[in-house]
Amino acid sequence: MRTDTPDMMTTQIKVTPLQHGIAGLVFAIDSPRAEEITLFASSMLKLSGWALHNKKSVDIVLRHRHGENTFRCNRVRTDVSKKRDMDADALCGFLIPITFSGGFDVGFIVENKVAWGARVDVFPAAKILFGKSGHLFLDNDNNNSVAQFIGQTLISDECLSLWQAYFSALNQCVDNRRTRRVFMLAPAKELVLPHYYPHPKADITPVEQFLVHFQREGIMYPKDVLSDAGDATYSKQDTHWTDYGAGIAVDHMLCKLGLSLEEPFPFTFHIIKEAGDLGVKLSVPRDQTLMKADFYPALQHLAFDNRLKSRGLIQVFQHPEAPLAHSVVVFGDSFAYNMIPYLANAFAKVVYVLSGASIDDEIVAHEQPDLVICEITTRFLVQAPESNYSVSHDCKRKILTLSALERADYLHTLQTSNQKHAFYIQKTIAELDAPKLPSLTE
Repeated sequence: MRTDTPDMMTTQIKVTPLQHGIAGLVFAIDSPRAEEITLFASSMLKLSGWALHNKKSVDIVLRHRHGENTFRCNRVRTDVSKKRDMDADALCGFLIPITFSGGFDVGFIVENKVAWGARVDVFPAAKILFGKSGHLFLDNDNNNSVAQFIGQTLISDECLSLWQAYFSALNQCVDNRRTRRVFMLAPAKELVLPHYYPHPKADITPVEQFLVHFQREGIMYPKDVLSDAGDATYSKQDTHWTDYGAGIAVDHMLCKLGLSLEEPFPFTFHIIKEAGDLGVKLSVPRDQTLMKADFYPALQHLAFDNRLKSRGLIQVFQHPEAPLAHSVVVFGDSFAYNMIPYLANAFAKVVYVLSGASIDDEIVAHEQPDLVICEITTRFLVQAPESNYSVSHDCKRKILTLSALERADYLHTLQTSNQKHAFYIQKTIAELDAPKLPSLTE
């Protein structure tokens, strides 16, 4: 059973015949075919086939973005000569290693001119796996989701050691401050709804490894409650749980903590059509009818937002009249997006850091929260969160992707915002070399 994944590359091949208009020119491309292939990144694609013009072999021309190359026929194809005619050239086959990247045209030299016979397009394989009943799943991703599910990719011993160090740091962080903590493992859709997945699940996957290895860490894994709640917990067209599924997960967590609410679903749900992060990748985007929560009441409690997309996002929610007079810090990934409104509605203060479960100790020290929630989805288990993490590093990386004008505008808007949240403003810009802009209080 493989515990590490070699450097593989999956590509989609499309072969399109072209109208060459040359009488007597016949050819065939045996490979590559229109298919999806997986090769070692160091391997080369090979073009093979045969070509004849008036029963004579011809030279082959490959036209690509780097130029053109000419090749002679170099393979005896008695099968072709017998089929076409006994007096046809047998040396009419070719096998050509493709040493360049991208697509190419295949041509044949006839009477000192090139007749273009086919176009071969080479694309990165779509990151979509088609399941049953219209369900889409993630494929060809950096974490090898399919290989994880079928047990071919497991967590390495080195990675397990890094996870052990992570839990030691997390426990020390909260124990020093007498804070409760939760580690939530958000299950991928194929684990909750395996009957829609086109592959059978292995007995041992990274999830089983993780749950057994860290059984003393009190991992919250809401797979069963999500499965029991039915198909509405995950979208057919998205990798993430739905707003309803997120509510199920939050309610499960609060009940386990002894903090259950009278109304675990305080939001109005509407039926909408939405494509999802997988549906939009299709050549013809596909949507699905699903239940969408109106999170507006919870979003009214948003007191600070550094407005960074993806990792580096920091949000602060304050709700003094909340049912639970606790303060919470959440270190999560994109599965936490629609958990946060439920938490912001339930707790007096919620700080959300999109960090992939990496812990920023400075934020915990600043907030002295009653509860720290770390959340990560199952496909990321093969890579442990960062140690000695600071969200400032992610903020810097995101801000530096902006143009100079966008960056100046962003920093000005940030630093002229409510200085009540100066700590989080400083966390956002701490690693930037840009000069500090004056705030309203200066």
